[in-house]
Amino acid sequence: EYFEGLPVYLSCNMALAKHFPTTKNSYCVKIQMDVYIQDRESGIISDSEISHLNMLENTISERIDGLYAGRGIVCAKEYVFFMYYVNQKNAFRSRDIFNALSDSAFRPTQTDIINDPNGNEYAKFLLPDKYQLKMIDTNDILRKLSRYGDDGTRARDIKYKLLFENKDSMVEFSSQAFKNGFEYYDMVQEKTKDKVLPIYKLIVNKQMPFNPEKVNEQIKYLMKLAEEHGGEYVSLETNITHEEY
Repeated sequence: EYFEGLPVYLSCNMALAKHFPTTKNSYCVKIQMDVYIQDRESGIISDSEISHLNMLENTISERIDGLYAGRGIVCAKEYVFFMYYVNQKNAFRSRDIFNALSDSAFRPTQTDIINDPNGNEYAKFLLPDKYQLKMIDTNDILRKLSRYGDDGTRARDIKYKLLFENKDSMVEFSSQAFKNGFEYYDMVQEKTKDKVLPIYKLIVNKQMPFNPEKVNEQIKYLMKLAEEHGGEYVSLETNITHEEY
């Protein structure tokens, strides 16, 4: 994510979402402290600073009796926050733990404790939306390509899969997508258990390097266009390419 033109580095416990709503660990404890930015123009954080934050996070996790929600580094504001969910008994005890740790770190610190049984703070600050989840998938694919010596810089076919319940809507979607450089690859009808009418699976193709930023732009465009036509963007696939000798 980006805020005021600088990166926001987030880590999130995705498994926590299934715990809400909750009556057990209903208090959100959020500690915020200063973070040192090595390069203010680009939002680069030094390895030593990241190591220090990891040490703090581990120390807090060992001492707090609750569930880890995640961490966020907001470079534009030069602060980091750690978030946990604890029960009422441990909520204000957690404030003392955080304050003691921050005193040892010699950094200005603010601790907020909120009764949040529905996990609103977690969803607001940490939980990725559906577009961000697709961005995560894109980075995972590039990591897999890299294992086979493909850095993504060479152009290749990238196939994007979408689902539609209405054929006419799919045709209207396709017309707009084709004007923006996508090509038809395949379309099949699929029967589903919970629907009488078939689902139309459309695959469109675009040849381009597997650059995460550019690929995510295509995903964002397809997601928006599909929603406008009652469809749903699902996923993408591509092949490994190697340098030709």
